[in-house]
Amino acid sequence: MSAVPAADARAQANAVVPPPPIDNERVSQYWSEQFDKMRAHSGYWLQNNLVVRHIYRLISQTGEEHWLPWLFREHFRDVSRFERLLSICCGDGVHELVAYRTGKVGHVYGFDIAKGAIDQCRERFRSAGVPEAHYQFEVQDANNLKLTGHFDLALAIGSLHHVTNLEGLLSRLSEVLRPAGYLGFVEFVGPKCFSGPTIKSPSLMGFSRV
Repeated sequence: MSAVPAADARAQANAVVPPPPIDNERVSQYWSEQFDKMRAHSGYWLQNNLVVRHIYRLISQTGEEHWLPWLFREHFRDVSRFERLLSICCGDGVHELVAYRTGKVGHVYGFDIAKGAIDQCRERFRSAGVPEAHYQFEVQDANNLKLTGHFDLALAIGSLHHVTNLEGLLSRLSEVLRPAGYLGFVEFVGPKCFSGPTIKSPSLMGFSRV
């Protein structure tokens, strides 16, 4: 029995094991069902008004107003209009409709891996009376994103932590954002969104101008 050289043993021990392939169909099925369950479940943490107001306060210093209208009115006070908004992993379209209703967004393009969520987006915008020419929602994988055209603003609301190919996504966004366009994201701070330290500062909002 021959011994493995120490250098080879260290290399084997430090070798990066690639993650298993993602089952997109399974992920899509899960999230297609999840949004309805979350909205209907009174125990879901974002259904708690105290938690929601705390998050709003952390982002905008007000606990009563949804942070998105504040964002467009205050943070983007010098921007008259965003012609095209890109929503990354848009879910069921709740935030996208709030953004559109500010009057500062001309067109919303959103994508998500879950077909059921995309169906909910389309129905939400139809029910709100938004003209079809002002929105488009498609099934896409953020890890292998295909986009056409350019955008003034890209929003990732609680979605970046779901993306495995984050570098690839950000590289693609840098290509489709117009000069002086904005990338905005909201993410959790801490190891878990339900942990004690995290709930004191559950959200991180960042904006970068390209």
